[in-house]
Amino acid sequence: MKLKSLELFGFKSFVDKTLVQFDEGITGIVGPNGCGKSNIVDSIRWVMGEQSARHLRGSEMQDVIFNGTSSRSPLGMSQVALTFDLSDGRAPAGYTDYSEIQVERRLYRSGDSEYYINKVPCRLRDIVDLFLGTGVGTKAYSIIEQGRIERILSAKPEERRFIIEEAAGISKFKNRKEAALRKIESTEANLARLNDIVGEIKRQLNALDRQARKAERYKTIYEELKGRELKLSSVRYQQLREDSERLEAEGVDLSQNEASLAAKLSQVETENEREKLNLAALEQKLNGVQEKFYMQQNAVKLHETSLEYQQNKLKDLARQLEVYAKEIEEFKVKLAKSETEIESLNDQKLTHDLSVASAAERIKALEARVAEALQICNDWQSKTEKKNREMLVSVSQVAESQSRLEYLERRNIEVEGRVAKGQSEIDNIDRLRKELEEKAATSDTDLSSLKQLSFKLSDEKTQVRQDLDEKKTSLQGEIQKLEAVKNELAAKQSRLNSLQEIHNNMEGFRDGVRTVLKASEGELNGILNPVSEIVDCEPKFEAAVSAALGDKLQYVVVQSQQAGVDAIDYLRTQSKGRSTFVPLDIRGEEKNAENVEGPGVVGPLLQNVHFNDDYRQIADYLFGDCVLVEDLKDALHLWQQGPQDKTLVTLQGEVIDRSGIISGGAGVEGEILLGHKRRIEAMEKEVSEAKASVFEQEKECWHLKNQVHSLEERLESLSRDSHSEEIRIVHQEKDGVRLREELVRYNQDRDRLSMEIARCMDEKREIVAEMEKVALLLEERITQQSSMEKELACFQVELTSASEAKNQAQNYLSHAQAQLAQAQDKAEVLEREIQQWIANKLELEAGIEKRIAEINLGQNQIQQLNQSQITERAQLETAVKDLDHLTQKQKSLRIDYDALSLKIKERDGEVREIRRRHEEMVKAKHANDLKLAESKNHLQILVDQILERYKIEISHYVPQTVLTEEWNIEEEGRIINDLRDRLEKLGSVHVGAIEEYDELKNRHEFLSKQQEDLVKSLEALKRAIQKINRVSRERFLKTFESVNDKFQEIFPRLFKGGRAKLILMDEENLMEAGVEIVAQPPGKKLQSITLLSGGEKALTAVALIFSIFLIKPSPFCLLDEVDAPLDDANITRFNDMVREMTSQSQFIVITHNKRTMEKADCLYGITMEEAGVSKVVSVRLNEGATSKQPEAQVA
Repeated sequence: MKLKSLELFGFKSFVDKTLVQFDEGITGIVGPNGCGKSNIVDSIRWVMGEQSARHLRGSEMQDVIFNGTSSRSPLGMSQVALTFDLSDGRAPAGYTDYSEIQVERRLYRSGDSEYYINKVPCRLRDIVDLFLGTGVGTKAYSIIEQGRIERILSAKPEERRFIIEEAAGISKFKNRKEAALRKIESTEANLARLNDIVGEIKRQLNALDRQARKAERYKTIYEELKGRELKLSSVRYQQLREDSERLEAEGVDLSQNEASLAAKLSQVETENEREKLNLAALEQKLNGVQEKFYMQQNAVKLHETSLEYQQNKLKDLARQLEVYAKEIEEFKVKLAKSETEIESLNDQKLTHDLSVASAAERIKALEARVAEALQICNDWQSKTEKKNREMLVSVSQVAESQSRLEYLERRNIEVEGRVAKGQSEIDNIDRLRKELEEKAATSDTDLSSLKQLSFKLSDEKTQVRQDLDEKKTSLQGEIQKLEAVKNELAAKQSRLNSLQEIHNNMEGFRDGVRTVLKASEGELNGILNPVSEIVDCEPKFEAAVSAALGDKLQYVVVQSQQAGVDAIDYLRTQSKGRSTFVPLDIRGEEKNAENVEGPGVVGPLLQNVHFNDDYRQIADYLFGDCVLVEDLKDALHLWQQGPQDKTLVTLQGEVIDRSGIISGGAGVEGEILLGHKRRIEAMEKEVSEAKASVFEQEKECWHLKNQVHSLEERLESLSRDSHSEEIRIVHQEKDGVRLREELVRYNQDRDRLSMEIARCMDEKREIVAEMEKVALLLEERITQQSSMEKELACFQVELTSASEAKNQAQNYLSHAQAQLAQAQDKAEVLEREIQQWIANKLELEAGIEKRIAEINLGQNQIQQLNQSQITERAQLETAVKDLDHLTQKQKSLRIDYDALSLKIKERDGEVREIRRRHEEMVKAKHANDLKLAESKNHLQILVDQILERYKIEISHYVPQTVLTEEWNIEEEGRIINDLRDRLEKLGSVHVGAIEEYDELKNRHEFLSKQQEDLVKSLEALKRAIQKINRVSRERFLKTFESVNDKFQEIFPRLFKGGRAKLILMDEENLMEAGVEIVAQPPGKKLQSITLLSGGEKALTAVALIFSIFLIKPSPFCLLDEVDAPLDDANITRFNDMVREMTSQSQFIVITHNKRTMEKADCLYGITMEEAGVSKVVSVRLNEGATSKQPEAQVA
């Protein structure tokens, strides 16, 4: 097993995909500080399962993802893959059939992680287990850096033993032992719980045996009562269900129509929004075409300006050529005159000998004058040409500023149009908002009326209850004490039986809850407890806690959402009802019921509830916003003072929620589910005391219910009416919420338009400011251009004057030369005078040739300018065509833009019409829902009554006998009442005693068998731990001794003398004994390693690591600047040792030391050519070639 390659993408500074391949021998990694060398180490550690961001030199795990630079955007993920070659046969368990194995890890900015082994998704645990015992891993001895060396040397002896354990291959055994210990702890807890349950079941079996005989008598009467009442209720249920089905069918039709209109409204609105997006895109495209149009228009002006300049240049050259032609003619005339003078001077040569000297001096002065005039002329020529070039640039700048100013003026007009359009839309939204506000006010008024009616019904219910209490008081009279004791006994006995049934059979919970809790004993995992069993409180707070929880008492707490999903699937498969599941990591908005003050405020309800810390999040979710107050009066006062962001609960169990809805009355649903065990013990004591009193005072008191029957029926009727009003209030509140949500949406649209107008106004201000700047710049450039034109005119005047002076000086020189020649001819020998005039003639001919050459040069320039004009005109024609094309494109886009705007306006009208029809349909559906809710309420009351009495769904009940014509509802009701009286005379009876006895007996046998299995399991686990300890001790001791021997051998080799050894701190306890290192470098005393110098410590640690490698080689060893504290002599011995060990392992060395680099078979250089981005350059030393690694190629 050897390291083959490392692939990085987006890991820290390695933003581009980088592949680093490793061969056998020594691979060196070099580079300047800060270039990313240590990121290679971090990537290997990370992909092998490192979970500590601090160990990866970060504050959080997302720090390993490339975070961007000034020129590169951050990435969304980091990915590292590590590939091992398994061709040597040292493959991990389970991968012996593979030629190579690759582990890969990915991390996303969302915090999600992915792990792969050979491209197959796996867990982090699988990757960690893969490397256990191989010497490779995040904590193994295969990765050594300076900080790791310091930790090895400074660690406690007990911590230092880890590297010996890893070399011994017992890290897997330790993990297995820890898992076994956890399983033992869990098994012992299960066994203790099972012992308690078995003991409780034994006691219940004894109690049930005494109740069985009485249950037989009760059963006969109960079955007849049950059959008759179910038959009567079935008839009533069918009548109510037919009404509900009719209303449901009507509701379905209305819902379909409403859904159809809603879908159509959504479709039309979506299409409208899509068209608006298209309009925005078209507008952006139109702006882009306009920008191109203005730029092309500027290009046309630039070409025209260039052509004008070239034409002026041609005119100047033509004028200059004419001057040169005239000079040639003049030279020819002078040449003819010279020839004449030669003939004349031949006759006069004897008479002018005296004038030769003076003529020669004059010629010298004239030649200097001609040279000076020629220099001045050339200087003015250069200045004129330079000024012409500056003039061309100035003309271009003026045209550019004019074009920019025109573009800004057009943009200003467009922005003003958008502002006007936005303001129009805001006015329309304000009108719609006003209509919605009126509807919301009407809804609030209706809601207030409904609440007043609900309060009135509540007051009437209170009055009926008071009348009922007074009636009971007057009827009791003298027998009150006897009836109270008898009723107390019956109530307490019934309460005790009910509590026992709830505790043992989970009665009081819905079918779905009971099914899940029973299945949690074996078929389902992750099921913890129902909410009613995770919270507890003092008896005085039970009413408040139960009222605050309500139906949530039936919720089941699960380990995770997946456990809840599994439970739901189980209920669906078993057809055992429904249930609600709360995961431990429940999320919700933050609630705070603290800092609430006022009369009657007890404090946050959460402070009076007891629960385990494991359920803290669930408790916060259940009670976080609940405030406990003394009574309903204080609660109403506190709610009216506001703010209404808390749920108020009284000690009597009344609740006022955030919206002001009040619930309360006699009793609190679900209160029985709280504190089962505590109430059972208290109730058993009370029943025992009550029985002593019952023996002395026995008398029937069942006539009490007949006397108050009418009041109870009235109270039930009022309850139904109150429930119906509450449903109407809920629906009315939903309408109010819907209207307010729509109002919020309009407000958001208005805010968005206001922000758009503000943005447009900011843009307009920017445009105006830029227009002012451009106007000032244009004015400056025009002034500058005018100044340049004046300077150019002056330069041209000076150039003409200089040319004339030059010509005049040349004429004077020619004349003087002629006079000199004449004088010399007359003063000297005729032949010499003739030669002089010949020279003068040659000079004139040279002048002619020079002018001819200048004429040819000018003609070439004219030819070049003509060619340039042809090119410029072609470019001008192309630019004009492009400008025409952009003009046509701009017109076409403007037509499309106007057409789409009109289409959107028409579509807005269609949206408003569909929305109106949809609102009408919603109102019709709401009216139908109210009727259906009322019908279902009556139906549910009937279902609940039968379900409460007989645990039967009346909807599934089929009468055993056919109804005949003689069957009468009133007569059947009378018979049912007689049967109830007979049952009540029997007193408290546990009707399920016989069945429960058999069930408990079977359960007792089953649980006893489970006890035996758990005991056997514990014994097997303890034997496994003993075996693990024995094998671990043997392996540890054997490896320790081997490593110690090698350590004593390698230490003197690295230090050129001295001695060192490893010492076990407690040889009697090999499983926990620490490992101490003592060393004696040459010339020093034997001492603890902590007293050595930095270099000696590093070399000692290296000796220890190399000793381990010789005993159990790791597939590779990564040394990160381990050689930094070593001097030259130690570096040499260190490198020699590394080279020697390459026969057993690969070595990857990060170093700055040149000697270490020389020992490497392959060097990888880490560079940072681009700031913050690392790249790799490889040097294959055995080939002498250097290659720079591309982003996704092999280094």
